[in-house]
Amino acid sequence: MKIELQRKLDEVLGPILCFLFWPFAPKNEKKKNNKHNFKKVLVIKFFGLGSILLITPLLKQIKKKFPQAKIYFLTFKNNFQICKLIPEVNEVFTLEAKTLLTFPLEFLSLLKKLRNEKFDLLIDLEFFANFSTLVSFFTNPKCSVGFESFKFWRQRFYTNSVVFDHGKHAIDNFSRTLEVVSQEKNLNKDLNLKIAGNDLEKAKNILKQNGLSSQNQFLVVYPTAGALCENRRWPKDHFLKLLKLILSYKKNLKIVFVGSKSESSSAQELIAGLGKVYQPRLINLSGKTSIPEVCALMKLAKLFIGSDSGPLHMAEAVGTPTVSFFGPETPALYGPIGENHAVFYADLPCSPCLNVYNSKRYVCQDNRCLKAIKPETVFKVVKKKYLA
Repeated sequence: MKIELQRKLDEVLGPILCFLFWPFAPKNEKKKNNKHNFKKVLVIKFFGLGSILLITPLLKQIKKKFPQAKIYFLTFKNNFQICKLIPEVNEVFTLEAKTLLTFPLEFLSLLKKLRNEKFDLLIDLEFFANFSTLVSFFTNPKCSVGFESFKFWRQRFYTNSVVFDHGKHAIDNFSRTLEVVSQEKNLNKDLNLKIAGNDLEKAKNILKQNGLSSQNQFLVVYPTAGALCENRRWPKDHFLKLLKLILSYKKNLKIVFVGSKSESSSAQELIAGLGKVYQPRLINLSGKTSIPEVCALMKLAKLFIGSDSGPLHMAEAVGTPTVSFFGPETPALYGPIGENHAVFYADLPCSPCLNVYNSKRYVCQDNRCLKAIKPETVFKVVKKKYLA
């Protein structure tokens, strides 16, 4: 199912189903208890590859507090590969939601598996979705945590709930879900992915096949922004100008474009726009590599450049410096953390326009917030900080 259909179903059918099962919902305790000893923990996050990576500090926090705990992760099938790279995750459950016709049977089969696991703790990290609330309820864990919502019925379905604080980073908001049931506060905000040796070797072979034989000779560029919200994309003309400035300044540098198969045309447009003089130094790997291979490529790269997106946080998680562009969403909530990262944000009065309350829908047809970030300004920072 397309993302917009999923949103519509959640908004229309979700409240009806929640009210139907309201009388059977658990009582919300709203209290901390440091005596829990959770051995089986289920974490739910369906949407957003980048958001899943922002959860990794919480997963490390769970392992620190409960070393014997086995962590399960529930997400959509297209996020399976990235979840398998998170060292704290022991097992991944997936839901494909391919079509509206096949979904009910798939969902019932999944619920049976989840209930059979008899989880001690369930943490629902979807911000305000009705669907994940129902999954949490039907899974029947001993203890559950989710975000409080203007949808007043939602928090009724958890034994504990926390308020989503817009003044804090998403990492802090995710971490507070454990704090409410234990007293464990998280101080480490580093993202975490484990790249297997064979994936690194595959990445090196891919580079070798494309004329790259040593580390740090290339930049990774992700020129789109993912299907969740395409309006987060930095303008194509801005990308062209920036890449021309970089390529003319560093004569031995190459650029590797990454993305899905459907995003390959965006990279190809940039390659065509850069002209024949630069084309031998441009490599389009969009749709030609797996997620583990892309992560390995990023780990070998000198720098990642891209908009607010999942690949941005993939680069952050493997320790690669990043240059990123924010506008419809704020870096205060989702930006990479640390001195290795350069974040550009124009901070216009209308920005951010996407938020967790409107299911990250956008009505703006002229993303001035991203157009206001000039390539010349970005190049000055890139030149001084990463290419000196």
